[in-house]
Amino acid sequence: MSKDEGREAFYGVPFGEWKAKYQTEANAETKAKFEAVPKNH
Repeated sequence: MSKDEGREAFYGVPFGEWKAKYQTEANAETKAKFEAVPKNH
């Protein structure tokens, strides 16, 4: 099973379709919190 096939099996729709519908841009506050976290990698 390919990565894309696995994503479609998990989400029930092609991943690109799921992403367009549900994955939104983070707001400025959320981005600032993310940037404030120490980078340990």
